[in-house]
Amino acid sequence: LDFMAKPNDAKLGGLPESSPGGWKHLCVIVDEGTRVALAVPSESTSTRDVVQALLQWCACYGVPSTLQMDMAGAHQSRELAMFLPMMGVSLRPGVPRRPQSQGLTERLIRDIKSSIHTAQSDRRGYSTPWWAAALVAIMVHNHSTLYDTHLSPHELATGAPSPGLVSLPACGDDSDDESEVADAEGAANTWLKLHEWVGSAYALLTQ
Repeated sequence: LDFMAKPNDAKLGGLPESSPGGWKHLCVIVDEGTRVALAVPSESTSTRDVVQALLQWCACYGVPSTLQMDMAGAHQSRELAMFLPMMGVSLRPGVPRRPQSQGLTERLIRDIKSSIHTAQSDRRGYSTPWWAAALVAIMVHNHSTLYDTHLSPHELATGAPSPGLVSLPACGDDSDDESEVADAEGAANTWLKLHEWVGSAYALLTQ
């Protein structure tokens, strides 16, 4: 488990944007075995936000046996020390400011940030909000095939077939040839169509 801070609007080249609930962070959790991930927008990095994210994880995927996170101040609170044993979760401390000790999570956070930058490419007069782009990146991650198992994190975690990104509404105009998605060009086109679909849905909700 680790937190990602809201990107700097100035560096993204856009205007400062507000988030529902005043979200300024994203709590990212990755399962070490299946690589399935969950991202929970939060206002801060407090113990309350950690507990809230863990409860959402437990509701989706069950109670983990071990939790690894760096030992920042909020992660050493008395409340968290009471909550984890109560849930039957053992704590594996990471090293603060040492990304390599949180390799899986840090790599995913890096990918999320790249997706946010991609989503800022203004195509039709607006761009996807950072938090929406981040959640879409998690969806892409969970439904992308892993090289070693040839299954997606979603399939490994749930045992259910992954619907795949090509089944999204805006992707229905392309050929049904699944082999196209396997190559780099097909994957890039799928991502662009996914971005446009999410952007259109967001525009309908906000205009």
